[in-house]
This record gives sequence, C-alpha cells and structure tokens, in this order.
Amino acid sequence: MATAEDGAPRDARAVVGLDLAVAADGRVVARVRVVDDGAPRAAKRPRRAPAAPAASGAASGAASAGNPAYLVFDVETDGGSPTLVIQLAFIVFDDKHREVARGDELLRLPAGRTINPFSIGVHGITDQKLRDKGGDPVPALDAFFEWVGKVRAVDGRVVAHNAAGDAKHVTHTAAHYGLAHELLVVDCFCTMRCATRRCGLVTPKGRLKPPKNAELYEVLHGHAPNARLHDALEDVRVTAASYQAGRRAGWW
Repeated sequence: MATAEDGAPRDARAVVGLDLAVAADGRVVARVRVVDDGAPRAAKRPRRAPAAPAASGAASGAASAGNPAYLVFDVETDGGSPTLVIQLAFIVFDDKHREVARGDELLRLPAGRTINPFSIGVHGITDQKLRDKGGDPVPALDAFFEWVGKVRAVDGRVVAHNAAGDAKHVTHTAAHYGLAHELLVVDCFCTMRCATRRCGLVTPKGRLKPPKNAELYEVLHGHAPNARLHDALEDVRVTAASYQAGRRAGWW
C-alpha cells in the first residue's frame, strides 16, 4: 500500500488527469480525476444492530410454575361455638408440585368475641395478636374460595388433613360474614382419612386410629417434620409434603 511522507497509509488510487478552469471571480480551480487502481481495500465495517433490552422479571433459566393442579389448606380457629376461623392458609401447586400461589392471613374476630384459652394453648394466637395483626376476613375468604374454584374447574384436588373439620369451619366462617361460599367434605381429599389404614397406627385399646399430621409425615419420610405445628401455613407445608410423598409411594 502507498504511504505518505509521514508513513501513514495513503489511498491507493492513480491520478489520470488534471482539469483547470477559471471561476467567475478570477480564481483558477483545479480538478483532479482519479480512478481505482485495483489495489485491495478493507471492507466497510457493517453497522451493528442495537443491543436488545435486557429481559425483565424472573432470572434467565428460572422455571415458572404451570397451571393449578391441587390446593392444600389448613385453618386455626377461635374454639368458640360456633367456631370461627382466625388463621387461614393455603398453597396452590401445579402438576410438578411447584408453588403457583399462596395465602396466609390472620382473620380478626367480630367485636366482643374472644379466643378460647384452650385454643390459644394449641396455636398460640392471642386476642392481642389478632387485634394487632388480624385483617378483614372477607377478602381473605374470597381469595381462598376463588383459588378453590380455579382448582376444581380443572378437576384438581382440594387437600387437607382432617378435611371434615377444616371444610366445615371455613364454610361456617364464610356464612357468618355473609359470603355465599361453601366447601363440602366430599369435595376434598383428606390425607388423614386416606392414610389411616396405610399407617396402621392403633390406640392403646388396639383400635385403628387416624394419624396426626406429624405422624403421617413421619411414616412417609422416616423422621418428624421440622416445622412449628399448629401454625396454619406450617401445617399446610407438612400436609403438602405428605400428600406428595403419598403420591410417589402409590398411596393415592
């Protein structure tokens, strides 16, 4: 490649003519005619497309949950008569046991109503805690029954341990607050009832007895659950783990 006097590359084209002309103002104008001499030149660099914007939301490669396949729920109550739910928790899973949705709410009681002291001893929810952290029961109940409807619409299961009691309590509580929601025990899958014969636990008198939530978990997993039992959300997690293990074992 030809170079200028300072050594820098110079355009490798040959001069083939020089035209002179006089402008109207008397200036002499020179025009050089050149042609390509055939020397190779670097190709023009293609224009780069602008970078695509970074994707928002979940991290790359993270698996997103699918459609709801089953719902596991649990309640804690005030122990009154009739009983009202004061903690309602549920988790919705897809068919690969990935969490789709979750709810966990403390439900405040009507004015003048208090929690039975025996119930406080079981779940540890006090009247003061409910006054401080309890929310409006209506939106929480509506959200729960909406997910129940979504799961049942795809022929999914509504799962509970002791479904007879939990379904009754949540249905009565909804009615107490004027909501037209109902969950029947026949519409639920009860891990306690379905596992009774599989577990083979007996009373001191030798009668077959239904397993407690923790007992079923221990039979299926070989160790006690690492959970704070009688908190509704923790109980849901224990029940869900037992339900999933029971499916793997072919129990249901």
